[in-house]
Amino acid sequence: MLVKQITEQEFYDYMESYEGLYHFIHDEIYYDYVKTKLETFLLGFYKDEKLSGVAFLSAYPMMRKYRGFSTHFGPLLTDFNNEDYAFFLREIDQFIRNNKGLEVTIAPNQIYQVRDRDGNVIEEDPRNNREIMDVFERVGFKHHGFTKQLVFSEHLRYQSVVDISGTLNDVYDRMETKMRSNIRRALKHPIKIRHLSPDEYDEFLYIYKDTEERLGFDKVPSERILDQLRILDKKIYVVLAELDLDDLIQTLNEEKTELQDEIDRLEKEHDLEKASRKVRNVYKDTKTKIDQVQAQIEDAEARIKKYGEVIPLSTAMYYFNNNEMVYLYSGSLREHSKYLATNFVTIKMIEDAQKKGLKRFNMYGITGNFDEDAVDYGVFQFKRGFGAEIEELPGTFSKIYHPMIYKIGKALKRI
Repeated sequence: MLVKQITEQEFYDYMESYEGLYHFIHDEIYYDYVKTKLETFLLGFYKDEKLSGVAFLSAYPMMRKYRGFSTHFGPLLTDFNNEDYAFFLREIDQFIRNNKGLEVTIAPNQIYQVRDRDGNVIEEDPRNNREIMDVFERVGFKHHGFTKQLVFSEHLRYQSVVDISGTLNDVYDRMETKMRSNIRRALKHPIKIRHLSPDEYDEFLYIYKDTEERLGFDKVPSERILDQLRILDKKIYVVLAELDLDDLIQTLNEEKTELQDEIDRLEKEHDLEKASRKVRNVYKDTKTKIDQVQAQIEDAEARIKKYGEVIPLSTAMYYFNNNEMVYLYSGSLREHSKYLATNFVTIKMIEDAQKKGLKRFNMYGITGNFDEDAVDYGVFQFKRGFGAEIEELPGTFSKIYHPMIYKIGKALKRI
């Protein structure tokens, strides 16, 4: 085994065909951006003379003569195993030491253990890799702890991932009953999905920020989100779900006509005073449905007066690579939540991911607190409804190379 610096083209070629897990800030597109802002280093892991792993390092100045390093949630290995990973990590550690490294932070995008949709550890899952903690400990890294939070400054520790292998019906079968029902209700509405252009991103940000504030999420700076949109442009979808209320009223009127036709048929074919209980119940239920549809029509008409004919419902931002589609940000307008647009958009994007040949739909971060009083319990419930398993990641590790110098820098507030 050997680790050495590689060319940009070797890095690009490797990433183009890599099908394992990696974070979007290890994407080759993100590398192209970072290299214009910071020093960058590309390392390759060779096994049997074949490039079998890469590390993308960026460095920033610390204390004038030293560097702080980030590994962008890498390194990556084609065929992951702890032995090769430990070798690669030791070589990265030595490279950083040899290049005036003062500090490095690594948050590996690797699985620590897998949990079921309710948050219970699946003890026998072959993907579990608790031994990865020992790998970092042996190389001298300090673990930041098994955190249970979603904060801007730390890499997430828990992510909800939906298995979208097989057919769309297979995906539905793995959902919870209530989620299937809500999606079917949402699909009855004439909702349209529009892909936003860069000059429309303000609309996305407005809805997301409104949701962020309402649900008490840790605030992500708008400029950071806009930077991600600009950098990852070719691998990003920003979508807006809209509803034309005139179309909705037309759909509801058609439904009402069908129900009225059923009423007319029952009245023509039966003496309802002498009809069976079954017929009378059908008649009563149909009458109730007509009243419900009429109420929906009146509600839509009132919304037109207040909001206009076409109303925005929800918005979301997705990133995709060779392995998965990632649900990065989403938001919805509370006043239009009855239309279940988030459910509508999510199933449509799952369909899109399947068309791309992807097997994973990563609904991204949750706190890891599965109690009903958790700040993100509603978000957790939504993701659980899609049958999402929970991948628990190891968290963040760091290493200081010159402790005394680092301590002095902290004291002088130069770090």
